[in-house]
Formats: sequence, C-alpha cells, structure tokens
Amino acid sequence: MTLPGLLLIGAPKSGTTTLAAWWDQQPQGFTAPEKEVGYFTVEWDRGLDWYRSRFADALPGQVTCDASPGYLYDETALDRIAELLPDARLAVILRDPVTRVWSHWCYMVALGLEPRSFEQVLDEEALADMLSVALSNAELVGELRLGIIPTLAPYVLPRLLPRLQAEADAHDHLDVHWFPHTDRVLVKRND
Repeated sequence: MTLPGLLLIGAPKSGTTTLAAWWDQQPQGFTAPEKEVGYFTVEWDRGLDWYRSRFADALPGQVTCDASPGYLYDETALDRIAELLPDARLAVILRDPVTRVWSHWCYMVALGLEPRSFEQVLDEEALADMLSVALSNAELVGELRLGIIPTLAPYVLPRLLPRLQAEADAHDHLDVHWFPHTDRVLVKRND
C-alpha cells in the first residue's frame, strides 16, 4: 500500500475540499475517501498501517492525496510529515483571513450553529483568529494583502488594525500598512 505523494494543507474555508475533489477526478490522482484524514494530528496513534489503508483503493501509478488543512498550523504534524514523507508535495492554500471568517460565519449560521451576530463574533473570538491567521500567513509567504469586504470594513478595521499594529511593533520583522480610506491592509515580513 502507498503513502500520499500530495498533501493539501491550509486555511479553513480556503478551497481545499474543491481542490481535493478536482484531484480525485484526474486519472493520475486519488484522494483519500474521507476529507481531513488527520493522521499527522488527531489520528497519529492509529499507526502507519491505518494511514496506508486510507489509500488502499488507489490504482498503480496514481498519486495519492491527503487533504487535511489543519496540518499547516501544527508544528508536530509538519515535523512528522517531513520525516515520513520527505518527497511528498505540499499544496498550501491560504485565504484572506477576514473573508475566511465571514465565510465561516455564514456557513455556521446556515447550519443553525451560530446564533450570534457577525459583530459579536468579531468582538468575542474571530478578531483573535483573524489576527493569528494574518500574522502566520505573512510569516509563511512574506506578505499578506487583506482586501476587506467593503461592507465589513466599518466593523473589522477599527478592531483589527490596532491589534495588528501592536503585534507588528512587538516583532522587529513585521510591518503593517493600511492604505487610508480604502479596504486594503498589507502585513509584510521585512527581513
């Protein structure tokens, strides 16, 4: 049995499900039947044989894929991947953290799992999540351009900008630039 040659990792609500489905439709591609196998994080104790079994139906010559976005933010998972799959390709999918939070909120409301307004979510938890994702994405790719949905800007910018600036001030290698009177924010690594 084979181990994956491709891992799709990245931010939640960034398109990994769609990309995994497209990969599975290709003759040379095979995606594990369940999205988010999670072997390198929550399923590690199940062992390597269990992980290999996720790809047992792949045909000879197919490149197998594990689409588990959560690996990106777990250092232990990344170390395990580097050790077990040194030749695997990693496709990292990122998304503007503000639109990602908005998309996730809409999704949870549609499922009936989120009773709070978007403004309440921003104040209570999403702002910290946006801040964390923005900073970690900027660390990964060198810079992150936030294009905040204009209708959300009055709610997001006054909450997000001071926190982003405080974080950048605490780290010598990050800069934050807001283009006044726009919905554009740039978080940039300055090394």
